[in-house]
Amino acid sequence: MKNIKLILLFTFIISGTVIAQQSEEDKMNVAYDKYMEGEFHAAIQDFTAIIKNNSKNAEALFIRGICLSSIGSELPAIEDFTKALLINPRYKEAYLERAYSKNNLEDYAGALADYGKALEIDPNYAEAYLNRGTLYYEMDRDAEACKDWRKAMNLGFKIAEQVVEANCKECNP
Repeated sequence: MKNIKLILLFTFIISGTVIAQQSEEDKMNVAYDKYMEGEFHAAIQDFTAIIKNNSKNAEALFIRGICLSSIGSELPAIEDFTKALLINPRYKEAYLERAYSKNNLEDYAGALADYGKALEIDPNYAEAYLNRGTLYYEMDRDAEACKDWRKAMNLGFKIAEQVVEANCKECNP
């Protein structure tokens, strides 16, 4: 009888752990759907609850950061991207989004550094080249902008081709 109680207790503990993990995954899916539907405030609330239960969930921090940025809350967004990067220092998308938020706050040096870090992690990250090129362009650094846009184009990022055609006629190829 003691063995049966022990087995039942062990099974209950394991089942509870699996249910809790599924529950977080389900909550992530619901929050993600709200984000994708543009319900940023509702998604932020859901991701906040997830993060409260698991502060090491880099994806929840990352997507909440995107939601915060989408409603113009750049400083809290940067905090979330930074926390996600502390959990996963190779999270190139978090560097990209943090750079975008820094750019919105006119922290151009910080944005360039983050784009550079994303490209250190993945030298073929076309979106980072496109965005860094756009920042260079805004800073009147046209030659560097065209170089990055061409790199993005050569990596197959289709929109970069249009950007190069519209803005790089005077720059050397």
